[in-house]
Amino acid sequence: MSSLIRHNRSYLFFFIAVLGILPLAACGGNHPANTTTSKKADDTTEPLANSKKKIELDTTGYKVFQSIKPQMSAGSKQITVYLLEDARLEGLTTEIHYYAALHAAQMKFTSDENISNPDTGYRPAILLTKDNSGAIISYRILDVPCARIDTVYLDENKRNVLYLFTRDYSIGWGSYNGPASYFVYFTDTGMANYKGDNEFATTMKSAWAIRYNGNHMEVWSKLCRPGDNNDFTVTTKKSYFNADSFKSATTVKKGYWEDEGDTGAESLKEFIDNF
Repeated sequence: MSSLIRHNRSYLFFFIAVLGILPLAACGGNHPANTTTSKKADDTTEPLANSKKKIELDTTGYKVFQSIKPQMSAGSKQITVYLLEDARLEGLTTEIHYYAALHAAQMKFTSDENISNPDTGYRPAILLTKDNSGAIISYRILDVPCARIDTVYLDENKRNVLYLFTRDYSIGWGSYNGPASYFVYFTDTGMANYKGDNEFATTMKSAWAIRYNGNHMEVWSKLCRPGDNNDFTVTTKKSYFNADSFKSATTVKKGYWEDEGDTGAESLKEFIDNF
């Protein structure tokens, strides 16, 4: 079975988050991307959105990896979002491929295959939000060295923008480590996650893709996990975006599956046909 969103195999793996407004201060250590549950990540601190104090942040040893002015939610003032990363890193890259005949999109992630291994000693990435005057509104120290924000679309006509926030949990070994992606939006206090089961991992045993059904976005995902008596189960899920949240329909069966690392229209079609 082939996957739809791929990681390069120096780290070839397959193609969204934090519930509520993303917190701003330090967070926990590394953990493998896991789509078996929708968990809150790094939510032990309060946001600084209403703070009147000037926020200071030491960014020595960092570089700006991304800088974007996102489309804002209704009633929000324009902000600029920065992703800062260790100056020694090249960062996580993506290639988004759309196949009109399949009404589907796939993404390939590429980074150092052991980027999140603690032994590398890289600084954690920082998600930083500034207002139009350049003042820091909020910041968040991430639990991985590499992350990125990409633009995807709610409709096949590419009229309605949606953002994909991905953190790279690759550590160079294991079947359950890789990029973890979340669909997000932006307010004048920073980045926020849509409600619902909204985390999709890209590993050897989990894969996902965007599929357009009647011009509406769906996310089709599959994962394989060990169950009772060393048996494995394969979970397939179709997630539907509705207003401000994701709804999903899930099927669980006994079986074994791995992402074979193939890319392109043929493997994407196989993934869809066997769903």
